[in-house]
Amino acid sequence: MNYPYWLDRHSYSVAEVKDGKPVPYPDVEWNSFKKGEDGQNKFVTVQSVVTDDKGFLWVVDAAEIGLGKVYQHSSKVVKINLANTKIEKIYRFPENVVSEDVHINDIRVDNENGFAYLSNSNTG
Repeated sequence: MNYPYWLDRHSYSVAEVKDGKPVPYPDVEWNSFKKGEDGQNKFVTVQSVVTDDKGFLWVVDAAEIGLGKVYQHSSKVVKINLANTKIEKIYRFPENVVSEDVHINDIRVDNENGFAYLSNSNTG
């Protein structure tokens, strides 16, 4: 599950439920972001998590604290191997693709054709 960073009170962004309680996923470090820090290799504002048919979790980090502008150009999509909880790849976007006003908020993965589709709920 994921918890977007929309309110001032925020503990972590992505969690796995174990014994009925949320546990930071894939680890505490990725979920340790605080305002003022570099958000490149931490979750800032995760908007969605989606699994695919090949055993990967795709994490969409819009990086918009409180639905504001993209925080320090740190929006990204993180691909995590569910079998070993290792990050396989971090997809980052050039400024002309994801500017500070773009709100990436969902993903669908088409492994058969080798594409992923992201929605932008702000500028279309």
